[in-house]
Amino acid sequence: MRSACRLFVVLSLIATATSSLRVFPHQLAYFNEIAGGPQNGHRHLLHSNLDWGQGLICLNSVLEQHKDWGPVAISYAGPFSPDLVGARVIPIDNGTLNSPLSSFSHVAISSSYLWRDSKQMRSPASASQLAKCFVEFVKDERPIHRLDESILLYETASFNATYHRLISGEKKAHGASVDIASSSLHLPSLANAVGIERPSVSSLLHMLMLFGLGETGLPKPATGAEALRILTDENLGRAYFGESPLIRTRNGLRYRCHLLDPPTAVDSAESHRDQCLATFAQLGLSLDEVVRLESGSYSLRDFLSESIANFTFEQGEMPWTAVAYSHYVAPTESWTDRFGRTTTFSELLLHLMEVKPESQSCAGFHVIQAILEIVNADSKYGILTPSSRVAGRKYVSEVLSALYRNQEAHGSWNFEWQRPVGVPLKARPTLLSKLVATGHSLEVFHELLQVPHTQPIVRSTKWMMDTLPRLDCKGNEVSVCALTHALKGVKQSSTNRDMSLELVELFSQ
Repeated sequence: MRSACRLFVVLSLIATATSSLRVFPHQLAYFNEIAGGPQNGHRHLLHSNLDWGQGLICLNSVLEQHKDWGPVAISYAGPFSPDLVGARVIPIDNGTLNSPLSSFSHVAISSSYLWRDSKQMRSPASASQLAKCFVEFVKDERPIHRLDESILLYETASFNATYHRLISGEKKAHGASVDIASSSLHLPSLANAVGIERPSVSSLLHMLMLFGLGETGLPKPATGAEALRILTDENLGRAYFGESPLIRTRNGLRYRCHLLDPPTAVDSAESHRDQCLATFAQLGLSLDEVVRLESGSYSLRDFLSESIANFTFEQGEMPWTAVAYSHYVAPTESWTDRFGRTTTFSELLLHLMEVKPESQSCAGFHVIQAILEIVNADSKYGILTPSSRVAGRKYVSEVLSALYRNQEAHGSWNFEWQRPVGVPLKARPTLLSKLVATGHSLEVFHELLQVPHTQPIVRSTKWMMDTLPRLDCKGNEVSVCALTHALKGVKQSSTNRDMSLELVELFSQ
């Protein structure tokens, strides 16, 4: 009997040692086989019993091995900030986020959330769509990496498939069609506003922003591709505007610009420095895109060369330059002008953050969009210093707080969207200011890598859909700029309508 006991003790010690060695060097997440092993440890103990940040170290190692991955969303319950891992890891709040993770290549979820949420999700009405999706997702999906068992890593495509299946079931429960046709609302055409304004570089850029290279619904240009040719072919541009919008310089090419050229150059000049280059960048055009002048063939690269050669923080307008650089200079972290002065994206970001929105065109929304472009580029390439990265994300959070705080009950915003708590409006908002501010606000929300709350999007989209059909464009009630941004906001909400059941229902009416 004594020998049997000794044998049992020895075998137990050997089994314990073997079981422990199997998880080396991840002993903090160790649970024995009776408890279900390390992969089931979160069912018994959570937080500091499971996670002291070691999973973040493992995540960083995995990202170093996969440079081709895009941004990684992380829902993290540990004691350290995921920002320590770097720019490619974006924290999300699984309790409030209410949209699919379409901008991310992968999603990382703390093991602590899985068991906690599975108990809290007894009442689906109390949770966000995404939080419920976490629970449904991990039931059947195997992670591609178990990071020290404290963080589970999944491919976002698989996660979004679960999300869409979940929300599709709710659509059916609410009587909405799963495949929703485009809205049948009679929204005004851009032609309604273009007809009361002279053709200009600005109007062509707004067409490209709204329609891309597709059909515009206008007699000329009939497509965005035709608008692009007018802007990149000197002979076509001269025929359209009456003079060439292009200027050859010692450093490359630039467009006529209201800020730089005589006031006689109105229609053939861009309204903001690097406005054309920024629009081309957002269209996804290559720097090798051909530009034809009578003197020869060039490319968009020549516009970037000219812009960089003369870059200065005193140049007057910065947002469009920042947008262009976020696409065309990144992943390089800096650029050097013709005088040998080097500027970094971190310096550019901090400069933009010091600009007062009320001093800028369109109520400062282009400054915010430029900052978002830099922050998003940093999420892909890591172009910012750690301190400027934190400052940029904090700035974006403060902008969102101001937008939440100052949205009107009916859904619109106005040019005083950034006013502090308790400060009344200085002037009564006009319809034009509401269209411009609301359209730009919607763009900001849709350009975010994550959308914390969808209700502001739902309310503002509904206000747009109620207001736009009643516009009197011919009575000069609205400009091309205002109408374009308003229509783009509605278009983006329609494209992203599966981010919430309310948007699905709004576009199915």
